[in-house]
Amino acid sequence: MFAISAIRKDGSGSMIGIIGAMEIEVEGLKQKLEVCVTEQVGGMQFSTGRLCGVECVVARCGVGKVNAAMCAQTMILRY
Repeated sequence: MFAISAIRKDGSGSMIGIIGAMEIEVEGLKQKLEVCVTEQVGGMQFSTGRLCGVECVVARCGVGKVNAAMCAQTMILRY
C-alpha cells in the first residue's frame, strides 16, 4: 500500500490518495471514510471521502506493478 499527496489543479487544497492491491488492504480505511462515495473506473474501485477531516481517495487496484501504475495515473488525472 502507498499514498500520494497532491495539491488539486483548481487550487482548492490538497487531497491524499491511498492505493492498495487487495480489498483487505483498503477495507478498513473505506469503512472509516466519512461521506463515502465509491465508483468504478477502468476496472478499479475508487472511494472518496474524509479521513480525520482530510479529503482522500482510497483505491483498490489489483495485484501487479502495471495495475498500480494505471491506478496512480487514473487517480492523478481524475482526483
